[in-house]
Amino acid sequence: MSNGKWSEPQNLGPQINTPYDESAPFIHADNETLFFTSNGWPGFGRKDFFKSKLIDNNKWSTPKNLGYPLNNHLDQSSITFSMNGKIAIFSSPSQADNTNLDIFLWEVPEEIRPARVTFINGSVKDEKNLQPLSAEVNVYNLDTQKEIFTQYSDTEDGRFIAPLPFGNSYSFHIHKPGYLLYSQHFSLKSIEKEGDEVNLEFFLKPISIGSNVTLHNVFFDIDKAQLKEESFKELDLLYEFLMINPQTVIEISGHTDNTGSDAHNDSLSIERAKTVRAN
Repeated sequence: MSNGKWSEPQNLGPQINTPYDESAPFIHADNETLFFTSNGWPGFGRKDFFKSKLIDNNKWSTPKNLGYPLNNHLDQSSITFSMNGKIAIFSSPSQADNTNLDIFLWEVPEEIRPARVTFINGSVKDEKNLQPLSAEVNVYNLDTQKEIFTQYSDTEDGRFIAPLPFGNSYSFHIHKPGYLLYSQHFSLKSIEKEGDEVNLEFFLKPISIGSNVTLHNVFFDIDKAQLKEESFKELDLLYEFLMINPQTVIEISGHTDNTGSDAHNDSLSIERAKTVRAN
C-alpha cells in the first residue's frame, strides 16, 4: 500500500481455488498471467501446472492445464517464466526417482506463452539538487485508458521497476506534492527486441514562479483543436495536481507543427490552449 505496509491477503475465490491444494503461484511481468500448481483441477493424477488470465480487476479465467509433457502423473512443484515468455524453468520429480526434485528448462509453446514484456528501470530525482525522491508513478495504456502500473519510487534511492507489455503505447506520469507534474509518452509498438531493460532517470521540477512542463500526452489531430480521447487521462491528472496544490496558478500554451502559415498556426495554438482549459 502507499504507506509501505501490506494489505490483508484476499482469497482468489473459486475461479482459482478448489477444496484441495493450490500452491507455487507465479505472476508473470505482464501483470495478467498466473501460473500455479493444483491437485483440485482436472489433471494427470497429482499436482499439475495450470495457467489463468486476469479478465478484469477481480476475475480470473478458468485455469487451463498446461498438458503433457510438462505435466505427468507425479507432483509438479514450481515454475517461472522469462520476461519474453519463451523460456520456463520449473522443478519436478525425475522420472527415474520420483522422491527427488530436478530443475528443468522448457521452451514454451506459442499458445501458452504470456505476453512479451520489457521493463522500465527508473529513478526519480529532484531536478535542482539531484537528490532521490519517493514519488507516485502511474502508467496508463493509451489505447484502453486503463491504469496498468502504480507504485511509489523507493524512499532511499528513488528507484522503481515498471513492466510494460509490448504492442501498446503508454502515458507515464510521476507526481509528488511540491513538484510539477511530470508526463512522458512511450510507444512499444515497434520495438523488435523483447525483454530488454530500459534505464531512465526522471527529474522533477519543484513548483516555482516561471517553471514549466510539457504535457506529452495531450493529442490533437492535424490542423484540429478537438482533443483526442487518449488525452483526457492527462488532463484528469493535471486537475488533480491543481487540487493538491491550490495556490498554484498556471498558464497553458498550445503548439502546432510547422505546416501552414504563421497566422493560421498562431490561431490554432490559441484554440488548442482554450480547449485544454475548458476540459
